[in-house]
Amino acid sequence: MSVGGMHGSTQKHHRQAAKSRHKARKRIRAAQRKRDREVTAQHGAHGHGACGRKVRHRNETEALRAALRAMRKGAPPLWVYPCRFCGGWHLTSHPGDGSAD
Repeated sequence: MSVGGMHGSTQKHHRQAAKSRHKARKRIRAAQRKRDREVTAQHGAHGHGACGRKVRHRNETEALRAALRAMRKGAPPLWVYPCRFCGGWHLTSHPGDGSAD
């Protein structure tokens, strides 16, 4: 047996699975970056400049994590809201201000 008690074929399978997951994550990130560029270009063309200047989080969880990180570093209380223009999530310092784009 090899290191860790796995046979060579098992190790090869694990390496192939890891490579496959890595490639899938790269494809997803590339697609997300492309969508972000398209959304930013679209908002500029349609005059939604306020949204284009904000950090766009892909989902509520990501936005909440960013808000918590900022507050741990001394930012005032922050809330998150879905953007009606880009479909992403933004942070705000105004509670209940989900339409302030």
